Amino acid sequence: PLRFIKLLIDSRISPFELTVSAAIGIFLGTLPLVACHSLAIAYVTARLRMNQLMALSIQSLCAPPVVPVLCILLGYRMRNGQWLTDFAWIKTPSEYGNRLVDWLIGSLVLAPLLAGLTAALVYFLARFVVRLHAISAAAPVQPGQRGNAFGIGCFKRLTQVCGLRGAYALLFPVCLY
Repeated sequence: PLRFIKLLIDSRISPFELTVSAAIGIFLGTLPLVACHSLAIAYVTARLRMNQLMALSIQSLCAPPVVPVLCILLGYRMRNGQWLTDFAWIKTPSEYGNRLVDWLIGSLVLAPLLAGLTAALVYFLARFVVRLHAISAAAPVQPGQRGNAFGIGCFKRLTQVCGLRGAYALLFPVCLY
């Protein structure tokens, strides 16, 4: 996730825009828009001029079975006052309509909560990556040195003992590696 957010920030997208895009993706991904989540997210983010890549990629966190089942259980609890304990509801097609209503009711409660949590997490990750990026950009540039002190010392000693041609001959397998 940090590499993905760094890539998005490097393309000049603000942490706020990433946060709003992630919240839109999670919110619409939680709703019971069966087989058209991606279309709805692409349309809404295009209309609001938000980052479609972030919204479409984060909506996969709401993929079945976890979030829809949580929404159905919460919706059933809100409608009937008790938790759904009989998990045979998937076997009876006559219950599909009731479960879709439960999913809708549960998602209307769960979607804002999940969107808020995701927005907070993405915002803090984006700010963290921006700070890391600013620190690494402000760090002094080190000269391009390869190897460590031990290896450089060994090569220096080889040149003293075997001469430059001998040191290069012994260094040939290292270069191939």
